[in-house]
Order: sequence, then C-alpha cells, then structure tokens
Amino acid sequence: MLTSTYPFVSRLVVPCLDVFERGLYSVIEGFKVAVPEVLLLLKAQAAKDRWHAEKGLKDRVDIISLLKFADAKRDVLEQVLRKHDTQNTLRDTIKRTISESRIGYRF
Repeated sequence: MLTSTYPFVSRLVVPCLDVFERGLYSVIEGFKVAVPEVLLLLKAQAAKDRWHAEKGLKDRVDIISLLKFADAKRDVLEQVLRKHDTQNTLRDTIKRTISESRIGYRF
C-alpha cells in the first residue's frame, strides 16, 4: 500500500481508490475515466495550487470547458464536494474561475 512516505505520490483531493470503490468513473473505449464531477474537483485543486502559472490558466480553461460541455450532474457534484471539499476551497476556486472567466476568457 502506498503511503505518504513516498514523495512521488500525489495528494489528489479525490483519491483514485475512492473513484474506483464508489464507481465514480465511466468506461470509454476500454479505459476507466473519472466522471466529470471528479474531474472538476481535480482541476479545481490544480487551479488553486497554480493559479498564477501558465498551467493554472489551462486548468481554469478546463474547468470552464467541463462546466460547459461535460454532462456533469449537480447532485453528484454536490455529493463529491461534501465528501472531499469540507472547507469549500475547491467550490470557491470553481466560483472564482467562473467569475473571472467573464473577463479573462470572454466567456
């Protein structure tokens, strides 16, 4: 079992084990892919951590794209947020991304 003693292990806000145990994935062309609600949280975590970097800009664009084009279900998103975002930091990052996207990305 991998633990925090391994420096190369990512600290994903939604652990892979949780995605698979709770069935929070779809099978696309034979690959298990996290559902849009999980991807939103993972992108929000990345955007929060590197907001002012070039990759942070891409993370925010990905958040907007997921919200606009993915079939995210509000009830699933709320469920995942309740479990993995107890301090509302990711929710706030998503809100900030939406708010600032109107200026920064002409959304």
